[in-house]
Amino acid sequence: MLIKRAQIWSLDLFIAISMMMITVAIFFVLSINMSERSDSGIVTLLEDGKAISNFAVGTGSPDGWTLQNMQAIGVTDGQRRLNTTKLAQWEQLAQDEYNLTKRLLSTDSDYYIRFMNRENTFITIEGSDGFGKPGTTNETLYKEGSIAKIQRFMVYNKSIVSMVIYVW
Repeated sequence: MLIKRAQIWSLDLFIAISMMMITVAIFFVLSINMSERSDSGIVTLLEDGKAISNFAVGTGSPDGWTLQNMQAIGVTDGQRRLNTTKLAQWEQLAQDEYNLTKRLLSTDSDYYIRFMNRENTFITIEGSDGFGKPGTTNETLYKEGSIAKIQRFMVYNKSIVSMVIYVW
């Protein structure tokens, strides 16, 4: 009397291994797709941060712009020296019409700008600790989720300062 239990056991083993391989393959496909999505979000934030910083270190348009005739925001004199009058106007515009500043900067991302000295200490320029999205403070900034940080250097009062642009 022969018992054929081994044949049934091998069929069960084959089905279990197949199911496990399918599960592992689905896991890897999903994890690869999830990482591609998060990478593209970070790339978008970095591109927006670079665009904002490129506008910021420029002179703006037209040269000597004011709030009434502004076409593009820029806060330097063309030689990377900070123009505090333009900076104050940008800060005021960000407080009054934040969405307009985003359009002028060609970005959909939110932003916040601060300045640091050579010792990597945040500084106040013309009474401003930072500006950008209304309601954003230094304490709430890192609660926003994914943030890109871009730094650009310029001259302020004969010393080098860093404009730090946070984008989310």
